[in-house]
Amino acid sequence: MWLNKLEEKFGRYAIPNLPKIIVLLYAVGFVIANISPRLYSLLELNPYLILHGQVWRIVTFLLIGPETNLIFVIFVLLFYYSIGSSLEQVWGTFRFNMYYLIGVLGTIVGAFLTYAILTFAYGEGYGAFVNMDTFYLNMTLFLAYASMFPEMEVYLYMILPIKVKWLGYLDGLYLIYIFLRLSPIVSYRAHQKGWDNLLPYSYG
Repeated sequence: MWLNKLEEKFGRYAIPNLPKIIVLLYAVGFVIANISPRLYSLLELNPYLILHGQVWRIVTFLLIGPETNLIFVIFVLLFYYSIGSSLEQVWGTFRFNMYYLIGVLGTIVGAFLTYAILTFAYGEGYGAFVNMDTFYLNMTLFLAYASMFPEMEVYLYMILPIKVKWLGYLDGLYLIYIFLRLSPIVSYRAHQKGWDNLLPYSYG
């Protein structure tokens, strides 16, 4: 298997305890968001601004995690850490690193692809508003966790016990919904057919 060969060759470079680093990055991002919202706005993955010199955004978007009150953030980060640690224990350090790296690269490619399609279809003014963070990356991590531990129970709102597999199904359906609702291709076809009133935004 190609992954085994990669692990033999590059396994020694894998970052141990990566879930802890991910959570620490989110914690730093949360602090920045509360201390300097302007600085925080410079962290998002925006292809237009990256192509115009703000290249740090290719990396700094990894600091953008959940944005809400402190108590909720603490619980969410602990949950993220639990998910990541469980996956790392089952897969091993190298494979978890690979999964996360592919997710990061997928997010970057997706952002630039969305930017390219919007810019081609409607002009650079539309592409300039493409901003991405770690939302989809976190959702794919949870989907992986749900597939590995489907019978595990979590407490929704710390009260209602629910099996992870059901949350995974909802997660997957939500991803499909977001894709269909915001996909530039779907939006472009709807615009061509005069269905702009069905879109979440107007093309004027």
